[in-house]
Amino acid sequence: MNRKPIDTAVSLVVSYRRDPEGNRVDEGDAWVIASVDGMSIGGLRWNYLMEPPTVLDVTVDPAWRGRGIATAMWDIARQRESALAHSDSLTADGAAWVGSLSEGGAR
Repeated sequence: MNRKPIDTAVSLVVSYRRDPEGNRVDEGDAWVIASVDGMSIGGLRWNYLMEPPTVLDVTVDPAWRGRGIATAMWDIARQRESALAHSDSLTADGAAWVGSLSEGGAR
């Protein structure tokens, strides 16, 4: 199969909420969002206030799976959070992906 290179844009998003008095409350969630031509194709969310900082979920559009999108998002998140860890609660697909990271070297 001849695939053209994927030109993705990556955004880092940090969320917060307001308490009843209107004060900003940092809940520690951050995302790496992958997009192609302005369309979101995947996201990786982690909480940087957890010890260690922990991935909460990873999603990739089924049409884009198997192209290294999740791994690229993981690598970018790890640049921001070197101690980033995977959740202990994984789907079967998630466990397979985490296993593939381990096979490629310590991640």
